[in-house]
Amino acid sequence: MITESLGFKKPALFLVLLVGLFVLFTLVRVNHITADPPLNLTWSNCAFTDEGAYAYNARNKVLFGSWDVDGWTEYNGMYQTPIVHFLNYLVFSVLGVGFVQVRIAPIILSVLSLWLLYAALKDNLGERVALLSALFLGFNYVYVMYNRVGITETPEVFFMLLTFYLYQKGAASRTFNFLSGFFCWVTFVTKPYAFFFILAFFAMFLVKFLQGRSESVARRKVLSSLFIFLSGFLLALIVSLMIWYIPYFSEIRYYSTFSLTDQVISPLGRVRKVFSILAFPDSLWIRAPIITIFSFFYVVVLTSAGRKFSSEDAFFISWFALGLVFLSLLAYRPLRYFVPLIPPMCVLAARAWMGLWRAEKAALLPKITPGRRFWIFFWAWVIAFILLYNCLAGYFGSATPNLIKLSLGISFLVSVGLSISHERVERMIQFFARSFSGTSLSKSLCVGAMVAFFAVNGGQYLAWAMNPRYTLSETSKELERILPGDSRVMGNFAAELCLGNHLRCLPYFNIADRYKPEKIISLVETHGVTHLLLPLEDVLFYNPELFESDLIVKHSRVVKQYHIKEQTILLYAID
Repeated sequence: MITESLGFKKPALFLVLLVGLFVLFTLVRVNHITADPPLNLTWSNCAFTDEGAYAYNARNKVLFGSWDVDGWTEYNGMYQTPIVHFLNYLVFSVLGVGFVQVRIAPIILSVLSLWLLYAALKDNLGERVALLSALFLGFNYVYVMYNRVGITETPEVFFMLLTFYLYQKGAASRTFNFLSGFFCWVTFVTKPYAFFFILAFFAMFLVKFLQGRSESVARRKVLSSLFIFLSGFLLALIVSLMIWYIPYFSEIRYYSTFSLTDQVISPLGRVRKVFSILAFPDSLWIRAPIITIFSFFYVVVLTSAGRKFSSEDAFFISWFALGLVFLSLLAYRPLRYFVPLIPPMCVLAARAWMGLWRAEKAALLPKITPGRRFWIFFWAWVIAFILLYNCLAGYFGSATPNLIKLSLGISFLVSVGLSISHERVERMIQFFARSFSGTSLSKSLCVGAMVAFFAVNGGQYLAWAMNPRYTLSETSKELERILPGDSRVMGNFAAELCLGNHLRCLPYFNIADRYKPEKIISLVETHGVTHLLLPLEDVLFYNPELFESDLIVKHSRVVKQYHIKEQTILLYAID
């Protein structure tokens, strides 16, 4: 039965609203399904190259009868993230290979993820929070855009939310609890970076155990639930070891070596990354400011006001915080790496929005303790830094280490000033909280925030949807027209640009030997490569001597020049 607090007297009206909302979720994802991702989505090429790489083995299996038809191990992602490749194979084997087909699975999984989020929250946090969380996630521009690309993040989020949904259902069924543990490990198999999500789940168990420490029955119930969860988790771990990790250990280690090498940075570099993650020009915080503000607001209020954490609070805050800490340690972290942080942010933002909407007259805030004083100092520093750094970076047109240092110094002084004058700050907070809470002003702020949410996300979406580009799919068709059927094309864009044709391709992503002439020559000779797709600016940056090698100067000629994601891609025919 639908709760009356939603304002619907007839459940049928709510059902119509819910179905209509999910239809809209689907439409914004399938609209211009073969179009290129937005050029300004992120600085990285991943949205323009990686879905082809993740479909490489499945495409080989369907078109040429073998997963590894060319013996290609230079940078083969299937060995580290097999789930996406098998999903692509299921779709390709039924519908054929193409740009539409490679994007079908993530779109379907993304809509299912929204339903799982809603269904998992509605019983424990209420219909309003559940619906609002799904709405925030369903229309989040970054999430929508990456749902339309056949890479790892959307399946990763799907298994995360499936794990949480099954756990919530597990309160009434041990089978669901067991399956929750099973799919918790599957998130790791989908993408190993998801291990922080596993830690968040155990943080939730810890909070439940500590809250029930005075009640032996409640404590035993938590331990029993944890045991069943771990049983499913260990079974999935054993199965994956037996059928994947042990048989392909050497390939997985070879691939992981490049991945880890690419992420190694100096201790000083880590410090810079920790702060730059908060204010990088194309970061999630800039793309989704309303969700960011409300989610941070909820965390600050919950942790500073001395409120008791629920297990859901512990789970979503841990999911968000542990993911943020982990990402801050990576050297390479394009915007897509932040996609798994969007669901917990949407839930926290929904809780903050509903709390503000239903706010009653504020009670006196608890007396300031050393812990609360630290939170005032910490969050003042973080928020002041984000605002100041983005203003300076926008004014000067670039994000530099010097701007980071300047912003850190000024924001540190601001936070120290607030900490010293905390008593006056506290009185101001008390005054505004008691004057603001429970008034039409708080509801007006909620309405304004919702309008701003749709304006920010809708504006970004419409800017792309009103002028879609089809460079990838059109180039793919052209390659099939101008190249012989027995061609073998190699390059970072090769797998992506061969999704719409039947040409053989080799996705060159080798980080350690990027564009070294001797390495390229060796691969050309070993694999019988007939054509190279070389990004001009990328080669000039890493190894410009490739253009001076005999392979390019004496034995190759430029057949065509393409412009993809504001880069020049040269198509060389090898004589």
